[in-house]
Amino acid sequence: MFKKGQNSIITSVILPLIGGALFASSFPSKLVPSYFASGIIGIIILVYSMHLESPLTTFKNTLFKISTFSLGFTLLGYYWIPQTIQIFGSLPMSASIVIGLLFTLISLLQWPVALAAFFIIKHYLISSVNFKKSQYITLLFAILLTISELITPQQFPTHLGHIWLHLSPYLFWSPIVGEIGYSFISYWLILSLVSAVRQQYMPLLPILIGVVFTSLSFLIPLQNNFKNHQGTSINLRMVQANIGSLMKVGAERGAVSSFQTVYDRYEKLSLRPSKNKIDLIIWPETAYPETLYSNLIHKQKLTPPLIKKIIQINNTPILTGGYDLTVTRGQQSDGEFNTAFLFNQTGVLQQLYHKRKLIPFGEGLPFGPLNHILKKVITNISYFSAGTKFTNFKLKNDIHFITPICYEILFSSFISDYLNTLKVMPNFILNLTNDSWYGDTSEPYQHLFLAKWRALEFQLPLVRMTNTGITSITYPDGSESRRLLPYQQDVLDINLPIIKSTPTFYQIFGSYTLVALWIVIFIMHLIGHAISRKFRI
Repeated sequence: MFKKGQNSIITSVILPLIGGALFASSFPSKLVPSYFASGIIGIIILVYSMHLESPLTTFKNTLFKISTFSLGFTLLGYYWIPQTIQIFGSLPMSASIVIGLLFTLISLLQWPVALAAFFIIKHYLISSVNFKKSQYITLLFAILLTISELITPQQFPTHLGHIWLHLSPYLFWSPIVGEIGYSFISYWLILSLVSAVRQQYMPLLPILIGVVFTSLSFLIPLQNNFKNHQGTSINLRMVQANIGSLMKVGAERGAVSSFQTVYDRYEKLSLRPSKNKIDLIIWPETAYPETLYSNLIHKQKLTPPLIKKIIQINNTPILTGGYDLTVTRGQQSDGEFNTAFLFNQTGVLQQLYHKRKLIPFGEGLPFGPLNHILKKVITNISYFSAGTKFTNFKLKNDIHFITPICYEILFSSFISDYLNTLKVMPNFILNLTNDSWYGDTSEPYQHLFLAKWRALEFQLPLVRMTNTGITSITYPDGSESRRLLPYQQDVLDINLPIIKSTPTFYQIFGSYTLVALWIVIFIMHLIGHAISRKFRI
């Protein structure tokens, strides 16, 4: 398998493995320092080893290099997966490690998907000699990688564009082309420069666009209009009770000591004295330990005891994550939902949101009718039902917010769909999360890092409320409030200015902005080719 040259053991194994580890180190980690440049270098190493422009390059060899790159990325970036599987699935550590290593096959799934499409197009669909030149091949693969990032299902999406967050607030283009736009420019520039070094030519167009793109990012930084804003504001109390996964499960299953601990922590923290009147108390994903029946609560105007007690003392609305089991008139269940509940200052359940985008193999199985049989055997999965509506929560003074739950916040298209269905733009995004399953690892830092992009893309503050950390607010320029760190039991009281928001260009047009850019680039290529032919004549 390993020959001299482009398919030697160095270019097939060692370089891609190092490249994958470097790319992983560009995301937050408790193991190594995190830098923007390390991710760029990692991708350069992978592209250098792939030899895409060579006619001798085969799909099999290139796929092997990408798999080795993914292994390096998984070992350093997703090292926490075996521990999570062991806790969540009650499996032996040996089995958990094997499953964790198998995650390599899908950790960067966008690469093999793009590679397969590239070889099909290159060998079977393109006949033009000009289009097989290096500059067109690099553009084609950059576009395919970008499209693959958009359409490939991923449980924990990690893209090249994400690492640009290290450079905030110098991300002028984020509300225009989104994180995915930064991926495309990065891929195209890296692929072009590596190919140019091999072929000894100057890729003028990608360099020109790369310079313009980067220059504007630094010359026109994003602004934080919330820093010194004078006007309407809301006092938020974010309650991080630090309920470990075992205690959480125990409370949900009725263990008296665990339930009482959860109850006491939320009560004590929520009622802590404050200098200012609290306008909204926020608890994280599935914080309330008992299943709530929204149908009955609405009909009989019931309020859960703990929530009722805190509201009566503080006269303050509570937004909490919890479990909702809906029942129809015929006493048939519509399913259990991972839910955000808003109880107003009188204790009435005012609004709720059922989580719509469920985590595969964590909140259900993707096997349709077979799930009813499998859930009797595989008992550690929640088997939630998916919600069907987008809720725009409303507080006094006409303040609105949305509540994507957990990993829903990681998907730009989902948040865009959420926002575009609303008649009134929200004033902030509230993301309820529970990262307790991942232990003292890099996952909470990585999860926050990826989520922050939504604040930049949609120019809305991102209020991130977690069970065990990290709890904070990210502003539209990428800056962040004070944090509650992992395993810190505390409250975060923050005054959030309320500024009227408008849809960003990226929210309205989404990835269509990239399609327009690709058409412009292709036309520029054709013009440049025509000019060069004229002068040769």
